[in-house]
Amino acid sequence: MEQKIEVPYDYLQYDDAEKTLQLRHRAALINLCAPSKGDHVLEVGCGQGETTIVLAAAVGALGRVLAVDNAPAEYGRPVTLGEAHTHIKKSSALGNRIEFLLSVDLLAPQLAFPEHTFDLAVFSHCSWYLSSPRELYRLFARVRPWAKRLAYAEWDARPRHLHQLPHVLAIVLQAQMHSIAPQLSTANIRSLILPEDARLLARDAGWIIKEEKSVDTSIPLGYGKSWEIHKALEMAEQFAVSDDVLLPEGVRGMLLVRKQLLSQISNETRNMSLSTYAFLAE
Repeated sequence: MEQKIEVPYDYLQYDDAEKTLQLRHRAALINLCAPSKGDHVLEVGCGQGETTIVLAAAVGALGRVLAVDNAPAEYGRPVTLGEAHTHIKKSSALGNRIEFLLSVDLLAPQLAFPEHTFDLAVFSHCSWYLSSPRELYRLFARVRPWAKRLAYAEWDARPRHLHQLPHVLAIVLQAQMHSIAPQLSTANIRSLILPEDARLLARDAGWIIKEEKSVDTSIPLGYGKSWEIHKALEMAEQFAVSDDVLLPEGVRGMLLVRKQLLSQISNETRNMSLSTYAFLAE
């Protein structure tokens, strides 16, 4: 992997093994959407910029990436979005190909681009952060006139292996808790959108899917099997004891049962992250 890609990744505080896995996974996703040299790309839900960096490398010196996120600069850990973006812009030759925009609502009527401003619109591991499937549909429809192609990638919640079950339980538990009390939720997962849901939403928004696949480069990633599990356990404990969440006793008991089950079957040395479902549409 080119050093100009690895350098900004170092700031995201991945260890060497996870950094290599992350880069391999993002490269696999970019290979599916196959941006050309000189392309202009809109990335929706860019987060800290893991996919942004690889996109910038793929489009070359004449290409450009507009990376947007609705979160503020202060959001994120172990480094915030703002810190990560500043580092990417300053530490890499790729920085001058990228423009980051945060706290952006792409659905705002005052924000608009001419038809086919972008060769490609990319949604990479961001759809579960959205408030609802309806919001994803509206975003797919919003970018339809702006971009010639659409690339979508998200965790595939259909497990292929027993050791992926903790990841599945964690995401279902987070989605459930967010639906119970969204005003108190700190869940990473707000909308559990399955592959069939994503396909239908894209079709209804006017896109025609040309290629789809399940990508296995996400299976060895650390943050699917650890971050989401730890987050689910932490939230379930808080919800179960909090006086701010008015839960029927049966619901509270079920949350505790699911927390206990997740805790019992998860194993740091054997857990596996889910595959990633991805499609390319025109």
